[in-house]
Amino acid sequence: DKEQFDMNVQSIGNTGLMQPIRVNDSYLESTGFYELLCGEGRLLAHKQLGKTHVAAEVVTCSRKDALLQSLIENIARTKPDSIDFARELKRMQDEVLDTKQISKIACKSEDYVRSIIRLIEQGEERLIQGVESGVFPMSLAILGCSTEDSQIQGLLMDAFAEGLVTTNNFAQARRIIATGLRHQRKPAPHVSTP
Repeated sequence: DKEQFDMNVQSIGNTGLMQPIRVNDSYLESTGFYELLCGEGRLLAHKQLGKTHVAAEVVTCSRKDALLQSLIENIARTKPDSIDFARELKRMQDEVLDTKQISKIACKSEDYVRSIIRLIEQGEERLIQGVESGVFPMSLAILGCSTEDSQIQGLLMDAFAEGLVTTNNFAQARRIIATGLRHQRKPAPHVSTP
């Protein structure tokens, strides 16, 4: 987010760095470099300001622990109802953690974590775009994702966008729409005429 980054640069320029970056020294001897764990934006802000030094907390940890620290910081920075939060949960699952561990870190139920990861895995583009553009909340996207039939899902999302469906009546609306579609799909009885 360029606007946020520019604000961070201005803040660091005006008041200095409030929270040091975090680096891992486990590979310093073999590579000659510290591994950046947390604070890429702060580091880049320092570079943009022409600074040659940045305050850093130095830790020693394994590659897995380094990744976990980075992911946890990303989770802490994202809004729990944003698609970025969902993507970070998916990254945690892909890299190192099971659903139970992720739910503890994210302070969400295991069912929520499974559902939100499913949303990302299935590439529910319409649902993802709806959340990102603020058309509907993440909670509704998760409900929509649990609807297997794409036609029902589309009708529900349209109804939500028009204010006809809310998170409170979503389940009832899904049942009504599903019932209506089942009746439409039944072949009409064949009647023979004499």
